[in-house]
Amino acid sequence: MKHLKNFSQYKHLLITENVDEENELETQKGKSEYVGKKHKITIVDDIKNFIFAGNSIFTIESSQTGVWYTYKMKRADQKDENCKTFFVAVLRGPDNVNSYTYLGTVFDGNKFTLTKKSRFKDDSTCTKAFKFFFNNIVQNFIDHRLNFYHMGICGRCGRALTVPESITRGIGPRCALIMSGKIQKRTSSKYSQLSIKYPRYGNRQDDGDTDDI
Repeated sequence: MKHLKNFSQYKHLLITENVDEENELETQKGKSEYVGKKHKITIVDDIKNFIFAGNSIFTIESSQTGVWYTYKMKRADQKDENCKTFFVAVLRGPDNVNSYTYLGTVFDGNKFTLTKKSRFKDDSTCTKAFKFFFNNIVQNFIDHRLNFYHMGICGRCGRALTVPESITRGIGPRCALIMSGKIQKRTSSKYSQLSIKYPRYGNRQDDGDTDDI
């Protein structure tokens, strides 16, 4: 119940794009030809890494019925990479950035539940679809009738992906290293200097990805 009492202080994370010092420039449409296009992930471990990256946006589709929903999963504490509480929202309007409605919360990285703030009930189709998908994933399995897509943006930082390997997994190269613990997050001062010298979206020949500056 402690999580529910503190929900109000995190509620803004469902719609706020600037989540930390590394992400002052969030997803910018038109900056990459891959942004806005569906990219399918079929490997369960890659799907799991993507949805728990911290700022993931993804679509699940039933190959049987053609029904699909787009969800956003945001880590409750954006400064703590080990935080296992995530807020889930579902796209319910025409604006792909702001038309998300709070659905429920993932606790301990493995349990999804509706809360008092949820705008949908257990029998809502979008709720049942997410529960079915999520229960699959936490059991390291995905039903063959489900298709999983990301939209060409990094599941951790929300920036456009350009390198084929990054697009395949949905995570940029630097974010992948941070998530694996191989490197630490940059300090705000260092990042600020880099972002001024090398704009995130440009024509650099040595960047390897928009995420790797």
